[in-house]
Amino acid sequence: MIRLDTILDTAPDMRDLDTISLSRMEMQKRRIRRQSRRGHDMGIDLPAGTILHDGAILQGEGHTVTIQQTPELVVAIRLPPDVPSSMLVLIGHTLGNMHRPINIQNGTISLPIQDSSEEDTFRRILGVLGIDDISVEKQVFVPHNRANVSDHE
Repeated sequence: MIRLDTILDTAPDMRDLDTISLSRMEMQKRRIRRQSRRGHDMGIDLPAGTILHDGAILQGEGHTVTIQQTPELVVAIRLPPDVPSSMLVLIGHTLGNMHRPINIQNGTISLPIQDSSEEDTFRRILGVLGIDDISVEKQVFVPHNRANVSDHE
């Protein structure tokens, strides 16, 4: 097993890097063992508190690899352009009670889900608030850096 224990800012030749695919939840672990795309047995062993991100470059024992985050199911809720602040508070309250990480970009709120059937739940809950532009997509989900609900410090 090749031990990877250093995070680099850049790699000498990005085109020739081996890759390890990890889920968003696996990237929060400091120790994990995976097989690289080229078939090498790799053990990631990082300092406590280290959280990887998509595209992170790791090195150890003469090997350099990049981390590739695997896509996951995400519900995307597109807000109307002129949402009143009272409506935003209700939406925030409703989604906050679900205790899930979120991301907000360009008027769209995204949350990871377990199954595409959850779209119906979101339609029912948010439909009473007049929000109906809801879809499920498979994508690399990155939580908003100021809305991390999984790390209660």
